[in-house]
Amino acid sequence: MKGIARAAAASILAVGILVGVPPGARADSHRDEKLGYSFQAPAKWSSIPVDPGGFLAARFQSNREYEFNDVKGNSWTRHRPYIEVVVIPYAAKDAAGAVVEKTDTGIKVTRSAPWKDLKEYMDKVYQERRIGGFHFSGEEAGTVGGLKVRMLEITVDKLVEGERRIFGWEFAGDDAYYGLVAEILVQEEKRLKPEILGSFSTFRTFARKGALPGTRTGEEIEIVDPKKEAAREITPEEMKKKRQDAVARALDRLKENLPRGWTVSESPNFIAVSHADAKFTKETLQHAEALRAWLEKELGFAGSGYAGKVILRICEDQKEHEAIQGVRNWSWEAPEILTFKDRDGWSDWHIEAVNREIYRIWMRDKNERLLWGLPRWIEFGLGDYVEGARLKGGRIEFKADTWESVEMKNLRRAESLLTVRDFFSLTSEELWKVDSATTQTQFFVQFLLGGAAARSPKLRPVFTDYLKNMIFLLDSEADGPADADAKAPQNEEEETRQAQARRDAWRRKEREVLDRLMEKTFAGWTDRDWDVFQSAYRQFLK
Repeated sequence: MKGIARAAAASILAVGILVGVPPGARADSHRDEKLGYSFQAPAKWSSIPVDPGGFLAARFQSNREYEFNDVKGNSWTRHRPYIEVVVIPYAAKDAAGAVVEKTDTGIKVTRSAPWKDLKEYMDKVYQERRIGGFHFSGEEAGTVGGLKVRMLEITVDKLVEGERRIFGWEFAGDDAYYGLVAEILVQEEKRLKPEILGSFSTFRTFARKGALPGTRTGEEIEIVDPKKEAAREITPEEMKKKRQDAVARALDRLKENLPRGWTVSESPNFIAVSHADAKFTKETLQHAEALRAWLEKELGFAGSGYAGKVILRICEDQKEHEAIQGVRNWSWEAPEILTFKDRDGWSDWHIEAVNREIYRIWMRDKNERLLWGLPRWIEFGLGDYVEGARLKGGRIEFKADTWESVEMKNLRRAESLLTVRDFFSLTSEELWKVDSATTQTQFFVQFLLGGAAARSPKLRPVFTDYLKNMIFLLDSEADGPADADAKAPQNEEEETRQAQARRDAWRRKEREVLDRLMEKTFAGWTDRDWDVFQSAYRQFLK
């Protein structure tokens, strides 16, 4: 096995140094003055924006997709080759683990660099990306442009559609490793390998004008001690400033190395970082603002939390969206929604995804406790209902998919519809045993918020009162006596487990909660009232 690996590595070195790139196969040199490096990406490869300040300094992708078709295994996939530039300061070797700092409310954990060189970076990153089973199939040392270079090769040959080859060249600079990493299909290796490794061989370093990436990843985790939290609660002003500062930092990072053709524009509640045309960017901002206004109008009572600005990163097309999706950073404090301009025009799913994220981020900001404590029929029904939001004539309208409408008609004919009382009384387990439960919850929410119920003096307050009562129950639970022996979480994993435990405990009380909500919301209702409610819903579904 070692002999095979050495032979493969020798092949890497030979191709990288001895094989030139065909004339006309090079694009203009990519030159980063701040980080002090340059190289020539293959011709007609596009630069994809990444979050500046991190270890991933740049990304390029081919203008062509390659198909893999396994007739025997009855599998098919597409793959678009890419090259990533990674910068790892030597100081990262001494900054493993995390930095723990005490705060007024507990402790703050800031993750440090989880890798010390390119090989460790490739090993950990490709495990995180879940590309399939892989192993290092080659490694060799050499010199390129006066720089010592370690040439690595990974083969992905298990649990993957289309065997892959990943090349990584680690250049030893004065105070950092500079890495070039590329991924291709093995079946295209003969065609693409000379071009990619020829591009690698053009890499050079020079005196940089900016700072290297910090040894910290920048991901901060607040771990709050319940005893200290009870003694001091963050003020709305502090929360607002924290959010505004985080968004400003994120925007500065995006602007720092914004590729050619990308623009930045703002509206009251959103910041568009866009590679689409000005018209589509403006329409996207208008849509986002209209949906945000609808949320404030219809659900503003949900909580008093500060709902800050959200970054909308708008890609030129779906291919660019897919390329950025896997490499961008994301933060709750500076939330970002990634979308694209649909040039095919056959599906609205990208709009639905934007709607869903706007709603989720807004609700989390207003009242995170309510977001995870919602009864299941509202959690899914409201989410699906909001996904159907469309801007028409300057106002938000909601529509269901055609197939969902057909599905509801079929359920009605089969007399398989839930009754209005069922939505309020069935537990999650009972609800999901019902045919097309998610579609039924969506239409019921539509009936309550935009159908006949919204125009009825008797039925109009039902949804609002129900949610307000839910908020009261959640707040009462939170205001109960704290567990004096509760142990503050010591890391992110413990915090996640404790949060999940709180959710699970709340769900175990679901029957009790539903009964209390029914009693409080529908106090004084008669059978006649329920019959009117049911009749109005059935009429809405005709």
